[in-house]
Amino acid sequence: MLAHPQFSKTKVLKALLSYLVERALDGGHISESQIATDVFQIPTEDFHPYTHPHVRVQMHNLRKRIAAYYEDVPNEALRITLPENSYLPVFEMLGSITPETRRAVNLVRLLAESRFPAELREGLRETGELLAQFPSLGIAWALRAEILIMLAIHGDPPLERLREAEAAAQKAISFAPEAWESHVVMGGVQTCLHWNWDEARLSFERAIAAGGGLRAATHPWRQIHMMATGHAGELAELMEELLETQQNPLHMAQVNYGICLHVCRRYHDAVRELERASVLYPSDHSSLSWLASVQWTMGHRARALVSQVKAAMRAKRSPPGEMISLSAKGMSAATTGRKAVTIQPVEEGGNTEISAALTSLIFGRHEKAIASFERMAANRFPLLPMFLHLEMVDVLWRYPRFQQLTEQLRYPDSAHVYRKKTK
Repeated sequence: MLAHPQFSKTKVLKALLSYLVERALDGGHISESQIATDVFQIPTEDFHPYTHPHVRVQMHNLRKRIAAYYEDVPNEALRITLPENSYLPVFEMLGSITPETRRAVNLVRLLAESRFPAELREGLRETGELLAQFPSLGIAWALRAEILIMLAIHGDPPLERLREAEAAAQKAISFAPEAWESHVVMGGVQTCLHWNWDEARLSFERAIAAGGGLRAATHPWRQIHMMATGHAGELAELMEELLETQQNPLHMAQVNYGICLHVCRRYHDAVRELERASVLYPSDHSSLSWLASVQWTMGHRARALVSQVKAAMRAKRSPPGEMISLSAKGMSAATTGRKAVTIQPVEEGGNTEISAALTSLIFGRHEKAIASFERMAANRFPLLPMFLHLEMVDVLWRYPRFQQLTEQLRYPDSAHVYRKKTK
């Protein structure tokens, strides 16, 4: 492209295009002041966009040259565009997405919904193959980020997976800034890794505006964000709309609706929806495990134990199954009146840490429960900000050590207002 007559004789535009493409492929942020300094050698202290329109003028010229280039070379497979009001190039492979590729993408979508690590890793393998063939396929990067966040929840080291998810989400934004899925996964990263509630909210708003609509508004990462920030009641209404109006909502939506009702402390409604999910999706273990949590909160210990044992049987020997079996062990000891048991998490700071925390709460070991939550915070376990709003955890808010933990999460005021209201 740079060797074409449209660019070969203009050193300025050649340098500008090279810089923008390299920065975009590195996943870096591009600003007007950076371009002024790095490309046009204008000292940072001397640059002001109102007195130096040079960058904007040259960007306008570059857009014209790119358009002229593709008029000369209409069959070029790789197309680079510079959206208005943006310095970040967008890359698109034209005519290369075959029906087989679309089927592969749809398969990954299904795998990304799984709560079993083996199936999620299969999704990672599939996205790896897609990206080896189409490195600028933004939707594949978005799905990869999606799967990595799911693995952070379901058994893999959370912090490591979330950092990988952030890199994939940045690629998705670079290659497909117009796709709502790109902005949703970036919102998930801001929510789960950085606890940056304002930036996450903006990403979700972009996803909704980009065509995601109700799907983006009720996406699992936005669900975590809304429940963590004290908007569980609003989320419940959106989930009801999703289940009532969408012809084929993801099966995860039914389970997550029950979880949302649990956080809202609408326990009878939560039991109804989670029981419904356990019947509709007989291979899903999470509906029964969350049902056990609701039943235990309501004081129905025997019912909770039965639900948790059933959940463990469904999950079998998978990492989620290990977590559920640990919880069942603690529930059994408390239900039968045996002495308190010690639950050692399989993965420090990961999902089995939930069992250690909740079992410690069951037996009144509050300091041990706080220690488990601290390890989850250090490892950025994605569900932690939501878990801290459960009724079982209310007893910990009187401890200064626990209050210090919640300060690390930088909850917005809406979260604290919600907690006081529900209490």
